[in-house]
Amino acid sequence: MIILKTAGWPDESLIRTAGALPGFTAALVGDADDVFWQSEQQVGTYEVFGRTWRHLPTVYDEAFECENVDTSGNVGRRTPAPGMWLWSAATMWFGPDAYRIVDREPLLALPVGSAPKPDGDLVRVDLFRLSDDINSIREAQREFRTWMRYDELEARGDELAASFNDPQIEIEHGDFPNGGIRRVIHWISNGLPSAKSVATSKRVVEFGPNGTQVRDETIEV
Repeated sequence: MIILKTAGWPDESLIRTAGALPGFTAALVGDADDVFWQSEQQVGTYEVFGRTWRHLPTVYDEAFECENVDTSGNVGRRTPAPGMWLWSAATMWFGPDAYRIVDREPLLALPVGSAPKPDGDLVRVDLFRLSDDINSIREAQREFRTWMRYDELEARGDELAASFNDPQIEIEHGDFPNGGIRRVIHWISNGLPSAKSVATSKRVVEFGPNGTQVRDETIEV
């Protein structure tokens, strides 16, 4: 979950409500334009928006045989991780599923910004104010990235993705006892779709060769 500040400020009660739902990772509030250009690598995007890029560091992309902007030194960049962004945003909320990627304890002992008393599993971090000058913002972002080891996590992106296989729905093919050849498993918690790891039940639906449903069963797990 990500929230970009364009106007106004999010209702924190909505975030607390979302934070109680199964599968919640993080909510992030920051400057949409700043994080976009801190993260953008495509030279063509700069040219479309009339922005200069030749003064920026570049890296050669062998797969596409072109130069890209090198954003690895941009402390305000965002990079994807399973279910969330690695981004030093102005205000951040981390929930239970985020702790499968980032460590919770360092969030409670930050050398920069502040983390008020946690609301259960939900940890809020106030890193900086959007009205702060850009130099102090960049320094806060740098310290947070270093403290939370975001660069290391970014480098382990493929490994994290492989270990974070926690689906809400699974599809299997085979010859099943009820005559089905395709099985769809829906993972459920408290009557709602859920990640497999926190599910309390599963709905198993099987279909025969002609697409006819031959099984529909809910099983406690």
